[in-house]
Amino acid sequence: MIPYTPPKLSWPKDWFMKLISLLFAIFLWYFVSSEDRVDMNVQIPVEIVNLPRDLIVANQYKNMLDVTVSGPRGLIRKISANISRSIDLSKATPGNAVIANEPDSIPVPRGISVLRINPTHITLVLDRMIKKDLPVKAITQGKLPEEYELVGITMQPEHLEISGPQDVLGRETVLPTTPIDLSEVTSSTSKQVALDLRQEVADLIGDPLVSAKIEIKDKLIEREVSRIEIKPTGLPQNQTVKLSQSRLAVKVLMPMVLAKKQRSNLDELFSATINLEGLPPGVHEVKPMVKAPPDVTIQAISRETVTVEIK
Repeated sequence: MIPYTPPKLSWPKDWFMKLISLLFAIFLWYFVSSEDRVDMNVQIPVEIVNLPRDLIVANQYKNMLDVTVSGPRGLIRKISANISRSIDLSKATPGNAVIANEPDSIPVPRGISVLRINPTHITLVLDRMIKKDLPVKAITQGKLPEEYELVGITMQPEHLEISGPQDVLGRETVLPTTPIDLSEVTSSTSKQVALDLRQEVADLIGDPLVSAKIEIKDKLIEREVSRIEIKPTGLPQNQTVKLSQSRLAVKVLMPMVLAKKQRSNLDELFSATINLEGLPPGVHEVKPMVKAPPDVTIQAISRETVTVEIK
């Protein structure tokens, strides 16, 4: 009869590390379970996930929850930085969505319980997302000085493309500027101006500045200028000339600024000559040449010709 030999027990090679891990887990459990349990208020961020691309949250909502939790102090101090209240909108449709904040909606770690959540509900207004290309419209106030007239105001950019809720952008047709004061504009210029937007639209695009290029021109008026002296030119030294009329008048279109500045001596702005070069002695009808400033247009001359007698 063969005697019975009991089997030898074989220990795993890493039995020591497993034993250390077990002892550490027991110690940690004991430490956590024996730590003082406290009730504490923490703030948990709200995170919107899986929002369909054609929808937008059109209202302001509280994006931080005040949550009262109970558990070991050491664990509670870590949760606010690592967890959030996630709201899945993958099946959302346009309209109002009321989301209840239940205790199990806050993914706290084991050992912590949620006591209260404020607010208890979150209301989201969901609307269709649309894009609109809206023109920028210049709004003016005041009048230009009477010597000038407005040619036009060009905006840069002329249009802005905006994305936002259909309820907000659906009724918008233009983007008006804040009033541009014209009362002191005396030359063409450019100005940076803000847009005068409804708050709902301003929330979408902020407070952009646009450039307004203001183009003006001199206002033209008609004037009759008389007593313009006629001076003969090209006459040889051994000849004399007699004019039937030594002065003439003109009807002109000129800037109002110039007319006011030269109010009492408009005739000094003009000169009139007759060219007698090559003409033989005798009586001739000569067309006078009138010179005016570059921004003055001569509309009519009192005499088409002047009678001259050369001796």
